[in-house]
Amino acid sequence: MNRHPPLFAILLLSLGMIAAGSVVVATKLAAQSMPPFTAAALRYGLAAAVLLPWAWWRHGPPRMERGDGLVLLAQAALGSLGFSVLLLLGLRDGAAAPASVAAGTLPLLVLAGACLARRRRPSPRLAAACVLAALGVTVAGEGGAIHPLVFAAIACEAGFVSLDRVMRRPPPALMLSALLCLGGLLLTLPGAATETWRPAAWPISAWLALLWHGLVGTVAGFVCWYSGTARVGAAAAAPFTALFPLTGVVAAPLVLGVPLDHALAGGGALVAGAIVLAAVPLSAVKP
Repeated sequence: MNRHPPLFAILLLSLGMIAAGSVVVATKLAAQSMPPFTAAALRYGLAAAVLLPWAWWRHGPPRMERGDGLVLLAQAALGSLGFSVLLLLGLRDGAAAPASVAAGTLPLLVLAGACLARRRRPSPRLAAACVLAALGVTVAGEGGAIHPLVFAAIACEAGFVSLDRVMRRPPPALMLSALLCLGGLLLTLPGAATETWRPAAWPISAWLALLWHGLVGTVAGFVCWYSGTARVGAAAAAPFTALFPLTGVVAAPLVLGVPLDHALAGGGALVAGAIVLAAVPLSAVKP
């Protein structure tokens, strides 16, 4: 792996994380008019329709051990019923930009959770990064209310990511993403069947947000992120997750028309700095 990421990998990683960070704003648009389970099912169905044929063509039919299949089902539940639906519910009344800042703490939650699971004391840098991130979320909260369900959604996503380490023989990344989208679709369909469908009443902005979430945030974000990670390694890619909260802070005023105040900008910068502090190796910051 290259110690310094090449320019093309930097572009891929940046685009991948910007695409992922934009889904909070897209979710806000969809949540304002679409029922939560319906919106989640449509998003997963759209992504699965693209990823499943692609994964089948690249890798053939999926082969998984029974235990890994149960882990994948748990991940699908945490990602669809947990993160997606709770985020949709939380953003109905909550602001998108502060939620993006809060969601940007996800990498730190995963790192801290891994330390606790292994019964290891967090390093001083990780502890300082967690404090800095908590301060950033607190500051961002002054710029708009962060709904409690948003924090619940982030906790579910942290559990989702942490389960990656439990699989004994995980499938290739493309197949894994396709199967997770299929699982998300199957798990959200029962809830969607109980909701009232009024597609004619949904504004074009909600449909465009749904298309963006499924095709850009999920499919394109996956392709760019994993292609960049394959070129430079996970350690070198980790600092680019700082773009997640910054994307939401910048996109919310542009797309939703909400004002960008100093609290949101400062909170986003603090969370981004916390991610870089925790992710960049010491060797990379020495003169």
